Parts: sequence; structure tokens; C-alpha cells
Amino acid sequence: MRLCPWQLCPWQEPPVTTTAPPEKNVSSTNSWDSIYQHRDFRASRRKAQAAAKKISELRGGASSLGLVGEMDDPKLSESWSLRTVRSSAFRAGVPIVILTNLILLGVEVVMSAELPPNAQIEAFQVANIVIVCFFFGEILLKLHAYGCKMMYFGKDRWWNWSDLLIFSMSVFEIVGEAMASVVFASQMDPTQLRTMRFLRMARALRGVRVLRLLQYLSALRTIVFSIVSTMGSVFWTSLLLVILFYLFGVLNTQIATDHCRALTHAEVPQKCDPELMRFWSSVPQAMLTLFLSITNGVSWDDCLQPLWDVSRVALVSLIVYIVITVFAVLNTVAASADGPP
Repeated sequence: MRLCPWQLCPWQEPPVTTTAPPEKNVSSTNSWDSIYQHRDFRASRRKAQAAAKKISELRGGASSLGLVGEMDDPKLSESWSLRTVRSSAFRAGVPIVILTNLILLGVEVVMSAELPPNAQIEAFQVANIVIVCFFFGEILLKLHAYGCKMMYFGKDRWWNWSDLLIFSMSVFEIVGEAMASVVFASQMDPTQLRTMRFLRMARALRGVRVLRLLQYLSALRTIVFSIVSTMGSVFWTSLLLVILFYLFGVLNTQIATDHCRALTHAEVPQKCDPELMRFWSSVPQAMLTLFLSITNGVSWDDCLQPLWDVSRVALVSLIVYIVITVFAVLNTVAASADGPP
């Protein structure tokens, strides 16, 4: 039997053998860490999305109430006037007063139709003064809440300037009617009557107050802004149509008037066709006829019939005009409006 060295020399300690620990599965540990990190990331992302959604809803509600720009200003102190202006009752009360004013305006016009020129219904005058005082109180309340600088030079300055302009027009109307009633208390001459009529026409400017609804109704404001954004295309389309009205109007008027002059100064004078003179007697009348013929104001066949016995050139020119305006210009504008920007 073969002996090991430490068995031959028992006084020597046997060598210590150490066993290396098993290596850990590093890839498995890293994968679990990544799973936990990904899970924490998804949870944090869900919380951030929920918070962003809540902030978006709050900003959307503020936008519908016309409070954009007010929520972001930390300098505003929660005074009683600011709480009043931001309250839902105040935001709902102002549109109600505006609509009430418009209804009273229509009722006043109907009831005043049978009165003498200088007669007025005092109840409507009092109601108008009360409404103007309400608008004045609203402006003062906003001034106290926001201050002059933020109100007329802040983000909502255009709305506030328009409110001030409409209020100034209302004050001008009240003062003008009061002065006219004092000056023209006696029998009015034609000049004074025209002045009163002008003031009554200025009374219709109360309808401008309906523009203040745009500040409080976001859906209505969106529609109006969409219409305003198309005004550039409407202007150039209208300019093109006016040019076409003028060109074809001059041509057909020249043909119609030459025909009527020939009949009038013939050896046996004859009267010109009334229908021909109705539609083609002058350039402005011809332009109006051409406008009405493409907007269903009048049937273009009715405009065409008087030209049958006058000239084939006028007949063809009217047909060419209808083809150009209806099938080319208007359809092109409609297609460009429906297409991508």
C-alpha cells in the first residue's frame, strides 16, 4: 500500500483543500433585475399618464370657462372678487344676461313698430339701463380681481378690450337717446326725425353683445374661429367672382341695350321687352342678375329667356358663365376646402 507523505510523517498537518464556491448565475440575476426595473418603470409611467390626464381635464375646463392664462398665474390672490369671477354661477349668469338682452331687443322692435316716431316704451329703456349697469359691474369686478395690467395686457386682453368696446357702444346709445329725447321733446322736423331714426338704428348695435358669448362658450368659439380662418379663401374667391360678374355683365348689357336702342329708334318704334330690361338694363343690374343666377336667387333660365330673340352671342355667353362659375370656380373652392391643408 502506498502511503501519503503526511501518513509517513504524522507530525505534519495534512494540506487543507478548499473547494471553490459555485459561481452564481449572473445572467439570471440581471434578467430578474431588469424585470423589476421594467415593472417599476411601467407603474411610474401609468401614474404620470394619469396625472397628465387630470391636468389636461382641468385645463380643458378652464379653457371652456375662459380661464386660460389665469390658472398659470401664481400672483393672483384668492380675493373675494377673484372667487366670484371664477365661480360657476358668475360664468353661467353672464351668458344668460346677454341672451336676455337679445330677446328683449327683438320684442322691443316688434312692439315699437306701431308707435309714433318719437314714442318709446319706458320698460325696455329701464331694462337696457339695468343690463348696461350689470356689464359695468362685471368690468369693475374683473378689474378688482385681475388688475388693469393683467386684464388689458395679459393673455385674455383681446376679449377684455372687446368687452370694453361693446360697453362703450351701449353707453353711447343710452346717452344719445337721452339727449335726443330732451332736445326733440317738441314736434320734430325732418332733420330731427332722421336723427332719431339713426339712433334707433344704433340701438340694433345691442346685438353686438352676442359676441361676448364667444368668451364663455368654447364650442361656439371654435366654430367662429374656423369660419374666420377661411376668410382669406373667401376673399380671393369673391374677388374672382366679381371680375366674372363684371366681364359677362358688361357684355350682356351692351348687347341688350343695343337691341333696345335699335327698337326704340326704328322707323316703327317698338317697346323693349320688360323682362330684358329687368335683368340686363345696366351693368350693376346685370352683375346682380349674374350673382342671383348662381346662388338660387333667381332661375338662370328666367334670365336666359329674354336673350333668345336678342343675340346668340349673349345666349352663349350666359351659358359659358354658368359653366365657369358653377362647375369650375365653386366646385374647385369646395374641393380645396375639403382637401388636406
